[in-house]
Amino acid sequence: MIAKNLAKISVAILLICVQIGFLEASEKNSVEIMNSHSKKIEDMFVNTRTICFGRFLLDIPSKTTVVYGPASVESEIWFKKNGGEDIEKIVLNRLAEIKDEASYIPIYEKEALPMIGKLVDGVRDGQKIIFGAVNSVGYVIESFTPIGTDLFIQRFGPVPPQVDYISRINEISNNISARLENEIPLESGICIEGGFVALEPLRERVTIGLRFHEFSDVRFSIDAHKNQSRLPLGNNPGKLREEARLDAEASGMGNFFKRIKVFRNGNRQLGIWEGEEIATRRPAYKEDTDAHEFRFHSMGAVNDALHPELDIRFDSGVRGNAKAKLKPSITDDEALEIWDRIINTIRIRKVNETSLSRNVLQKTALGTTITSGDLCSQTGTWECLTTRRVINKRQRRFKEGEKMPEVLVEKGAGLLRTLIGETHHFVAIEWRLIQYDENVPGQS
Repeated sequence: MIAKNLAKISVAILLICVQIGFLEASEKNSVEIMNSHSKKIEDMFVNTRTICFGRFLLDIPSKTTVVYGPASVESEIWFKKNGGEDIEKIVLNRLAEIKDEASYIPIYEKEALPMIGKLVDGVRDGQKIIFGAVNSVGYVIESFTPIGTDLFIQRFGPVPPQVDYISRINEISNNISARLENEIPLESGICIEGGFVALEPLRERVTIGLRFHEFSDVRFSIDAHKNQSRLPLGNNPGKLREEARLDAEASGMGNFFKRIKVFRNGNRQLGIWEGEEIATRRPAYKEDTDAHEFRFHSMGAVNDALHPELDIRFDSGVRGNAKAKLKPSITDDEALEIWDRIINTIRIRKVNETSLSRNVLQKTALGTTITSGDLCSQTGTWECLTTRRVINKRQRRFKEGEKMPEVLVEKGAGLLRTLIGETHHFVAIEWRLIQYDENVPGQS
């Protein structure tokens, strides 16, 4: 009996040993797989670089390609590599397009927009400003600013004909500087593709995308959009997901929706942003493959450039611009690790306040006059000194360093001039400083 019991115990011990050995082997394999995944990501992040977008910084793997999307500084702004060398051709092509666009506006409506098709010089060397329109509401004004061999294009509109927007366009243009992708400015302002805008505009937005060398089908994007007086309540990921669920059930795809694998779904604090995160892997459906879909969204704050609406997205299985067209080259763990490593580095770019100091500068005396073509010597309000009828405002705000413009005036009534359309022209005049700009540091 004792021998029989000993035999049973031996068998039990043996089974336990086998199970332990099996578990150790399983854990070892699991660790090896995990380390294999982690090693790939670790290698990916061995060398990183910091990039600037808008007013923020982001750390990314060195081999990552940065793709810039839409940007706004008051209005749309684009960067065209080497476009400065072709500015004459670009402007002529745009003038031809404007002529075609204007042909669809009735003649009687064009009378309120006499500047359609006009080309004027801006404040920067080589800068050209074009007046166009697609309807009678107002002008579409475009500015082409060459900086080095590159070109920055601003587009504003519709601008009512009675509103003087040229001074604002010139102010933005005059504050654009060229910037290398890895260059981090020290002064306050906005990093855009190929450049930096040293301003505090009312409206601003920057979008960027990341393309990873190691995972060609993965797309990562960030959209930082300054809010105005209200928050974007309709972009809440949880609300959008619930709407998608209801739509899926209503269309008979409820089972498909239930098969979506959810890794995370809830609130997340990301630096200064309190937002909502959702990370999923959708199943394959018809011609679409399975694919990762991650999103973080924060509404931000109102009227705060340092706390904008933030929308971050991560997608796998992307071919071209279409989602879920390739089998993902990345695992779930790898996707989550890349996601966390990158979004956790988003931070406000620190500014060297001493670079903004103007306390040592003396003011230009009120009443000082300068002529069109000269550089503005003092940020403030200037009044044009002419007795002729001026189109748009007689008093305008200019920033120190801007080239004082000519003004558009009426030529005077005359049958011949009216018939040939020469009813207005630009003339050089004197500008007189009448008020300091209280918003500029050091001028109080």
